Amino acid sequence: MSTNKDRFDNHDKDIFENIDGTTISKLYPRFSYLLIILMAFGILCMFLPWIQTSPGNGTVTTLHPEDRLQQIVAPVGGRVIKWYVRDGSRVESGDKIVELADIDPLNIQRLNTEIEALNDRYIAAKDATSLALLNYNRQNKLLAQGLTSRKDMEAANIAYRKNIGDQEYYKSLLIKSQASLSRQQNQLIYADRAGYIVNTLSSSQTKIIKAGDNLATFAPDTTQLAVEIYIDGNDIPLIKIGQSVRLIFDGWPSVQFSGWPSVSIGTFPGVVKVIDYAVSANGGFRVIIIPDKNSLWPNRNYLRLGTQVHGYIQISQVKLGYELWRQLNGFPISIKDKGGKSDPYYGLETKSSTGGSYDKYEEADK
Repeated sequence: MSTNKDRFDNHDKDIFENIDGTTISKLYPRFSYLLIILMAFGILCMFLPWIQTSPGNGTVTTLHPEDRLQQIVAPVGGRVIKWYVRDGSRVESGDKIVELADIDPLNIQRLNTEIEALNDRYIAAKDATSLALLNYNRQNKLLAQGLTSRKDMEAANIAYRKNIGDQEYYKSLLIKSQASLSRQQNQLIYADRAGYIVNTLSSSQTKIIKAGDNLATFAPDTTQLAVEIYIDGNDIPLIKIGQSVRLIFDGWPSVQFSGWPSVSIGTFPGVVKVIDYAVSANGGFRVIIIPDKNSLWPNRNYLRLGTQVHGYIQISQVKLGYELWRQLNGFPISIKDKGGKSDPYYGLETKSSTGGSYDKYEEADK
């Protein structure tokens, strides 16, 4: 006869038949140690030095406006008669680019006739003015001698003034007609400097163009390349003239470490030259960067206008943890002057050494 103890043992054995397989694996404490090590390593990394960088994207351009892409426009309306260049042509200063022709072939002849008529009227008005001046002077002398009336003298003065007005009127019409003739005769466009024709207008002699229409795009020769990138408004107060920049040009393999630029590969150094004081149409602030004095960029054959650029402006050295926290929370920055005092506010009223108060920004403007 079985006892109660035997019954319970058999019952428990049936329920917990897999109890031998519930032992804790040896991997669990090792995984815990690894997790603790990784957490400690992450905390230590927060104290590593980190170079603050402000990233931005842009294109290759030039520092001077006259060296940038230019549009060759039609000085007069008409038709394109002949192209002397094609897309990609190299031109020197004084080379022919395109020849235009007026729609009306008799327009120049009519302008010449108009100029001759206006010139005759101008000469006649000039002679009449001289005669009116002589009459005015004679009436003044006769009035002084009592031989004429003041009314006749005033009439002579009015006639003289009227002739002066007619003379200036015909002179202005003559100058205007001469300018029109000069524009119509200027139907052969020349290159004003060396460079390349990027693209030309697809046109024929049947297509009518107006004065001011674009005929071609011209890329002047320049050795002073620059880069314009656009920076987020949250970082723009941190950026100053003369700060170092690392640049990555499209087509040039590179490896960029934002916080440790010393280990970057394939990047090119630059210096901040211009910072726009107004936001651009794309919502960013434009920053123009020029090559560093002690470095070289790729030459014009490999680095062309409009090439895409990725820039990293180096700001200051901070702890990695602070930079991560600032980026995640969008913290405001602290602007410090040379004396180490923070003063980022416009129109801040401060005390002068004499005890009075003044607006130092208004004083600086004076």
